[in-house]
Amino acid sequence: MKLQVYVVCALFLTTIVFCSGSNVDYDELLSVIAKNTETIRKLEDKLNHHEIKHVEQISILENTIKSQGETLNSQWNQLEDIRNKCRQFKRADVDPSTSSNSSDPAFYAYLEAPETNPKSNMVVKFDTPITNIGGAYNIEKGLFTVPRKGVYVFSWTIVSSDRGVIFTQIVVNSEPIGSMITHAEQSYDFHTTTTVAVKELNQGDVVFIRTNPHSRALGYINSGVHFRSSFSGWSLK
Repeated sequence: MKLQVYVVCALFLTTIVFCSGSNVDYDELLSVIAKNTETIRKLEDKLNHHEIKHVEQISILENTIKSQGETLNSQWNQLEDIRNKCRQFKRADVDPSTSSNSSDPAFYAYLEAPETNPKSNMVVKFDTPITNIGGAYNIEKGLFTVPRKGVYVFSWTIVSSDRGVIFTQIVVNSEPIGSMITHAEQSYDFHTTTTVAVKELNQGDVVFIRTNPHSRALGYINSGVHFRSSFSGWSLK
């Protein structure tokens, strides 16, 4: 555009000079115009070359910044993952209920409400934990998984309904190691019994309370504000 304007101006001046009738060397004037035109064209070429080069440099810089931003974002996400894992490890260290490596595992849980239909060979799920040091007792399944080898003491209490008879067992894996009967058949009141079992266990053994598979229960297992059917256990030092 600049070159076209310069050429138009040059032709305009030439016309003025021609019309004025002055003694001017037109060939020399046209030569000067041609040289200046060529100089301007070269300058414009250089300018365009520099503009293209700057555009390319800006594009490269933008891509570099974008790449570095993506790398920074990825590193930030990795840092957050590491922080979350550190928080989990820290909670496990300070909260014994979430760690299976506690030195003295112990638990105590009771039935929140009566078990109104105690079928034979049914695991009694004591669903309300008061103590669960080591987190080895699973309230959803009613199972205590031994966190480390040692000698353990277990106790369970069953409250029968009036005129009820409840047969229960404590089981390690699939082997019963103790049994109990809660008998109120001749009574119009609730009846409570408690039994204790002591056994050396290995890590990974599973302990639970179940109804006797060979005896049918009468009535139901009671539990309420004034009496609790419960299950507890702890390791001996």
